[in-house]
Amino acid sequence: MSKISDIKKLTPETNPNLALIKGKYYFLNLKAILCKAMEHGFGVGAINIRGKHILASVLEAAFEEKSPIIIEIAESEQTYCNLPPSRFANLVVPMIEEFVDRYGYMIPITLHMDHVQKDLSLIDKAIEAGFSSVEADQSKHPLEKNIEITRGVVEKCHPLGVSVEGEIGEIGAAEALKDQNLQDNLINYVPKVDEVIEFILGTGINAFAGFFGNGHGKYMATPIITWDRIKEIVAELKKQNLKIPLVMHGGSYLETVDYDRIEVFVQAVKCGCHKFNYATTISDIMKTYLPKTLNEKMEAEAKKQNSSWRKMLGQFEGEIDSIDPSRLKNARIEMSYHIRMMMRHAWGSSGKSELYPSSFYEV
Repeated sequence: MSKISDIKKLTPETNPNLALIKGKYYFLNLKAILCKAMEHGFGVGAINIRGKHILASVLEAAFEEKSPIIIEIAESEQTYCNLPPSRFANLVVPMIEEFVDRYGYMIPITLHMDHVQKDLSLIDKAIEAGFSSVEADQSKHPLEKNIEITRGVVEKCHPLGVSVEGEIGEIGAAEALKDQNLQDNLINYVPKVDEVIEFILGTGINAFAGFFGNGHGKYMATPIITWDRIKEIVAELKKQNLKIPLVMHGGSYLETVDYDRIEVFVQAVKCGCHKFNYATTISDIMKTYLPKTLNEKMEAEAKKQNSSWRKMLGQFEGEIDSIDPSRLKNARIEMSYHIRMMMRHAWGSSGKSELYPSSFYEV
């Protein structure tokens, strides 16, 4: 892990693992951060940020644990949270600088725009804002069309040092949700090995996300994951010498007390998944510290917008700021502690910043 005094003066042109942010610091792109995780057998949390208090808690956990981290926001929530790419980057960068000043070192951080499905111009806006990674989630299309669109995004992003994540199998696949015998037929909705290879070779993506089970969202059946299919995909990738990390999207069902989330994440890392989207639990922690009237207001607004109250957190940032400072402090302490425990026990990323000797550079 680089000390500030030892940081070398490099540019994205001399190091393809780096993407420039605001002319001063570099975010590590997704390929660099996840390939190191693959090499050393750990996972990296990709935390959906829904406001500055969550961001501060996540960054504090990452700096304290000396853990790599992926900071992200999805297309579906950036509007609800009132955090378009430029505003999101302007929230993230100064806060990182505060933590650098406090701790005296950098950690590997990727800034990721997740699940861009409807508005591909959002990818251009993310790149302009300094994001080092995007997901072109075109899984709603047939494979051939998905490949065509995703390849176009890759061709745009790679020359700029920006990594691209791609996906087959919509999260919580709609047809799977209708299937009353989901546990018996789940495998029918999971990407086939040959489809995955065709997709990766046809697009040039840097990370692959797939519908590997009903661990995300609210489902009619007990949450299950198709571990054997994940292992088959990983085995074929190794056979073809394709160093493409797998992404286990979502974890909202895995984040409940009804499921042994720690063991699931540990198992996922062993099977070959190295990026884990995570948001539900820390949003829930934040909610417990908000006044009842504010919670009711958020829930009403969420219902009005046909969304989730969790995605309303950014919209209500001003009102959250006005609550008792001691409550906010305790919320941040609890959120940070939770993420630290996930880094230690679920993802295994604590201390792994040491594996990235040039994770951040100042120019």
